[in-house]
Amino acid sequence: LNKDFYHQTVTSAQVEQYISTNAGYDFSLIFNQYLRTTQVPVFEYRIKENSFEYRLANCTAGLKIPVRLSAGKEISVVATTDWQESQKYADWFNGDAFALNRNFYLNVRKVE
Repeated sequence: LNKDFYHQTVTSAQVEQYISTNAGYDFSLIFNQYLRTTQVPVFEYRIKENSFEYRLANCTAGLKIPVRLSAGKEISVVATTDWQESQKYADWFNGDAFALNRNFYLNVRKVE
């Protein structure tokens, strides 16, 4: 970044595009969420008899974030603003005892 923009005045849009291009991933929704709003996204979840369901709330439309959760072992899910269901992790929880990896700036809320 410093080499490519050496002694240049750049805009935030240029820096954001540079990061997305060089990472090979479109970070625009993440930049919109964390740079342009004061909202902290909420990882909402509910546990049903045979499934674990989750989504993101309180965030910009279309946001998609990989999330790591731990309860004895660590799992990774990709949370979006739509409810998603995982039967694979239905038995993974020991009651409500799980933690969101602290490197993710999200709040957590159990919903019924």
